[in-house]
Amino acid sequence: MTRAMTIPAARLVVPVLTLILAGVPCATALAEPAPGTVRGCVEMAGHTSYCGVAALWPAGEGKAPDPRRAIRPPAVSRALASDGCFSLQAAPGEYFVGAIVRLTEGGWQGPPRPGDMIFLSPDTTDKNVVVTIRSDETVDIGCHPSGWTYSGFASTGAALTISGQLTGIDGKPRQGLLVFAFADIEMSKEPVAVSEPSDSIGRYLLRLPEPATVYLRAREHFGRRSPADGGYMGMYGKDAPIPVTVGADGDKQDRNLTIYLIPPLSGRQKQVTESSPRQKKN
Repeated sequence: MTRAMTIPAARLVVPVLTLILAGVPCATALAEPAPGTVRGCVEMAGHTSYCGVAALWPAGEGKAPDPRRAIRPPAVSRALASDGCFSLQAAPGEYFVGAIVRLTEGGWQGPPRPGDMIFLSPDTTDKNVVVTIRSDETVDIGCHPSGWTYSGFASTGAALTISGQLTGIDGKPRQGLLVFAFADIEMSKEPVAVSEPSDSIGRYLLRLPEPATVYLRAREHFGRRSPADGGYMGMYGKDAPIPVTVGADGDKQDRNLTIYLIPPLSGRQKQVTESSPRQKKN
């Protein structure tokens, strides 16, 4: 009979110390697992060329994406190929899969716009497509030929909304910008929700998936983009982020944001260099 052998805790440290003393990076032993891939296609009758986006949302949290209720920014997104197919890579785990076919003006990125078609999650029966992604493996979910037309937030009794106006320092409204809600004051983690684009008078509407205290930031880009890259940006709070608490009865006041045009960091450095006073020669 084979006896199980217990290794004393002190002996477990020796290999690690040996690796460190030998100059082997610790990260080698703690490397993250390789990503996996999910691929598939969407199809619409009469369409031979597609513009849109496919996306993944973590399913472990149990928070399925439904843009009629709240717009959850995805963990991974990528443009659809012209034939309606997609290939997405992500860390191992369970994910909701969704896709938008753009039938409206504008780029492929961003939340759905009224008139776009929604595929996969939620589908026409309000069910969601969930996949398990494994390291170095590919999951093919096939072709999905049915979708539904997005018409904006549903008119329900849900009151978990934040709204207000976006204006520039000149007081004029800013159209087409997005307002993101973050759970952390640094606004560095994944946002919990994003608004529909602001309208012609700068009004925005952001709906949260559940009651929460959030911090608001506006920008024109849906994906990750550093303030160093510049663009239109704004924050709720003049000198520091101000928390907004939305309970079951919703938010009772306008949350207005002033929008600034921030030049790219490279441009700012150039401006500083050009505007710096020249030193007089003695």
